[in-house]
Amino acid sequence: MLTLETEMTNVSGADVAIGSPTTKGRENAGYCGLLWRGPQSFTGRHDGSTDRSLVLVVDDRDNPDHPPRWFARTEEFACLNPAPFFSRELTAENSATTRFRYGVIEDHPEAVP
Repeated sequence: MLTLETEMTNVSGADVAIGSPTTKGRENAGYCGLLWRGPQSFTGRHDGSTDRSLVLVVDDRDNPDHPPRWFARTEEFACLNPAPFFSRELTAENSATTRFRYGVIEDHPEAVP
């Protein structure tokens, strides 16, 4: 398992609102933060090969607004995203540090003929 931790410290001198395209008015486009982008679909094979993958993303319970709303899609390409500011902005207060932590597991079973 890969553990990914990020932190952002607001040094702007003012509170900063962090959002997604949905918080700016674009319906159902709440992608933000950590995003896994996969092959063209969840059920298909990888582009250019017969390989398949399984991915598991876990949001840490100490993350802001846990549990998050998830952003997932299968059209155009597959993606999976724990989206902590999907439909509402997160305010990063002046001088405060905001932390996120995720566990990511990706498995590549043997190629399927």
